[in-house]
Amino acid sequence: MKEKYLVLWSVLVLLFIGTVGVSLSYLGTKVNRGVINSTSVKTGKVNLKVIDSKLENVVLKPIYDKDYNKSAYKKEFSVITEEDSLNSCASVFLDISEISESLKSEFLKYKLITKDKIYEGNFKHANDIDNYLLADSIFIEKGSKTDYDLFIWISYSDDVDQMDMLNTKLVAKVVVKSFDSEDINSCVKNN
Repeated sequence: MKEKYLVLWSVLVLLFIGTVGVSLSYLGTKVNRGVINSTSVKTGKVNLKVIDSKLENVVLKPIYDKDYNKSAYKKEFSVITEEDSLNSCASVFLDISEISESLKSEFLKYKLITKDKIYEGNFKHANDIDNYLLADSIFIEKGSKTDYDLFIWISYSDDVDQMDMLNTKLVAKVVVKSFDSEDINSCVKNN
């Protein structure tokens, strides 16, 4: 008698499993017949090269801000991307390995200039920061070369004694960090 119940229960379980399986396969087919959005994955790498990034013989002197392009320390460098690189969104940093305490001031200023944009600021927040952000959200197209001019100077002020800013030291190099970006709009959104 036990064997009859065991066989009956086995048949019922198999019937239940079969019904569920057929139902799921039917419903699964119905769901899959709807519109499916295609997904694409773009693979590759960002391949940037910074040409001539080291600041050398940095001599800083107090000058009027309006004279920065004639009298400030000037560093020219280029960022080059390969043709097989992805478009990228970049940030430009000054990797500071040494800076005198008196230069960590709003009077030490910079301008980073490209053909279509100017980024500017000062070094009052340069306390113990290795990578000091100069510019952010720069869209770089693959296979391009972008030239930059970096000007650094001590902003002259009649009201402040700036003698302690003379004969100081700034040792740094330009660093560019980036990630892939489809276009300029996504570059600005992600930052």
